[in-house]
Amino acid sequence: MIHGKELKAGKYSLYAIPGEVNWMIAFNSKWDRWGAMAPGTETDVLRVEVPANNAAQPQESFEITFADPDASGTAKMNLHWDKTLVSVPFQKK
Repeated sequence: MIHGKELKAGKYSLYAIPGEVNWMIAFNSKWDRWGAMAPGTETDVLRVEVPANNAAQPQESFEITFADPDASGTAKMNLHWDKTLVSVPFQKK
C-alpha cells in the first residue's frame, strides 16, 4: 500500500513531479528506462500526491531513504534533495 492505495508487487520506474505545495509520485510500468524520460500517464500504475516539506538539513545529492519502520509494516520512502523533503508513506498489505 502506497499512501493508502494498492501497488501490486513488481518492477516500476519512479517519477516525482514537483508542484508548489504537493508532489505527484508516479509508479510506472516502463521500468527499463534510463535518464530523464517523461512519464507516460498511460503506463502509470499508481499516482499519489504527497506534500513537499522543508528539510531540516540540505542534501547535496538526491537521496532516497526509508525511514520510521515499525512492527506493523509501515514506513516512509523519503525523497530528499537540497532543502526539499518528500515523504511517501507505505504499508505492508
